[in-house]
Amino acid sequence: MQGYVHEGYVLKIFDESLWLAKWNIHDNTKNVIALPWKHRIRNQCFVEKINYAKSKYPYLMKVVKPYNRILPVISRNHIRKIFDPYEEAKRILRNPKSYERTVRDLVMLIISEAGIDVDDIGVVHDSAHEPIIISRGKSLAYKIYNAVRRLFFTTNLFYHLKPETLFDVEKHDIYVKISNKVLKSLYSRKYLNGMFGTIFYTIRLLDDSLYNISDIEVRSFGRVTLIAKILDDKNSIFYPSKYGVEVTSIAEGSFRAKFVSEIVAFNEGFREAAWEGSEVLVQGVLEKVIDKVNDREYYRVSVGFSKDLILPLQRQHIPLYA
Repeated sequence: MQGYVHEGYVLKIFDESLWLAKWNIHDNTKNVIALPWKHRIRNQCFVEKINYAKSKYPYLMKVVKPYNRILPVISRNHIRKIFDPYEEAKRILRNPKSYERTVRDLVMLIISEAGIDVDDIGVVHDSAHEPIIISRGKSLAYKIYNAVRRLFFTTNLFYHLKPETLFDVEKHDIYVKISNKVLKSLYSRKYLNGMFGTIFYTIRLLDDSLYNISDIEVRSFGRVTLIAKILDDKNSIFYPSKYGVEVTSIAEGSFRAKFVSEIVAFNEGFREAAWEGSEVLVQGVLEKVIDKVNDREYYRVSVGFSKDLILPLQRQHIPLYA
């Protein structure tokens, strides 16, 4: 089945199971990278979904060079139906089910405050009370982010997530033990994950970059632990998130880590996690990226696929509020 897809599109394949397209690198004419979606694995985290796919659908698992990892890759020939999140948003606005009325109010508030069109927002449900709001395009992303941020300060409808509301941080793809004080600090800066009234919401903003699987190659140089200064946080609101950095100290790993210019986070937990000028403790996989589209090579640290970490630091390299 043909049709353009990106993060937020739900795919039904030959055995009637549902899969959620992930990120912005696909081979849209042949294959789509996706994770199991509401198929006897409700509320499971990223790693659990990968393991589920490995055990139940081993024939879908392939090495994906842009991520340098084994991920589920679904052939277009296996897709029977594509569910469009933008059409789903229009349905909710037009004729919401009883449990979707709060979602409708949330979407309408964002559209109104951001001054964007109904066609610019999509919705996919993680569960009945946990909508994921999707939008693609940098100009739209900044409008939506600033609108939600304003709504936090000008209404009493939005709330930051707190440790007591984070029933399972692994759902946000955080697989290391972090104290409640650190979690509270991290989530007090977040606007794209929060509570609106009685529902949890996630807003996933995608930039304009679209790649085919053959456009990018990634080579791994093992795990590293380092301290870096954030030079640019403008792309930290996107999914995946990116931080421009300068490495100031290497604790563990290859000497090549000193050439790192970017941290990329593939999870929810480390979006909006650091700000320009701050120093962060980073644990992740050192990678060399060969971008054939933009004809450039650079080093980055990839965070979010295992026991990785991005934590702001206080003076003397003490994790914030630890």
